[in-house]
Amino acid sequence: MSGGLLSCPSALVVLLAAIAFHNVALGMTLVAAFSAGLAGVLTALGLLVIYGGRWLSRFPVAQRAAGSPLARAVPAISARAITVAGVATTIQAARGLL
Repeated sequence: MSGGLLSCPSALVVLLAAIAFHNVALGMTLVAAFSAGLAGVLTALGLLVIYGGRWLSRFPVAQRAAGSPLARAVPAISARAITVAGVATTIQAARGLL
């Protein structure tokens, strides 16, 4: 779901390969098609989350689970896990530079 946050390495490889083969127009076309597909998938995922949440809210079990302490803690736990993974990756990359 983070497809739009960073440049996609695959798209960059396709574009650089097209430049190496002196066919920039083909590379740009392939990257545009790749980006349109990515946009479509991200849009579909967003709609699925929105409408899936509305659908799940109809069930009383989902409403009770949403109010639980664990359900309220999950966003903070996942944010910490992503931060730790990012710091670990940064440290590993910094060690590689030395």
